[in-house]
Amino acid sequence: MWPRERAFAARGEAGSRWALEELRASIARGDLDRARDHARSLAPFWKHTSPQPELLECALQVAAGLDVTETAAMLLEPFQVGALAPEHAGALAAAASWGREATAGELGDPG
Repeated sequence: MWPRERAFAARGEAGSRWALEELRASIARGDLDRARDHARSLAPFWKHTSPQPELLECALQVAAGLDVTETAAMLLEPFQVGALAPEHAGALAAAASWGREATAGELGDPG
């Protein structure tokens, strides 16, 4: 059992798809403060999650919706640049609008 304030992070650690979809839903409802708090709670483990290329579009949408550079970059960190495809162009452009361009380091520079 975990404290209530850790519930989102605990579930997010168990399922990155669930976490991203929940964050996207919170943003869509206009609950940005909650989405930002929940996204920040993922930071201690998020970069160690296995990137799932099929989640990149959702991660880009969430990054753009959060409108917080550091948190958005943290959410994109597990993804490899090579996962970007032409269909991600719109979401990448929206995510890059947080005030600086996404760099290779923010998108899991392969080396």
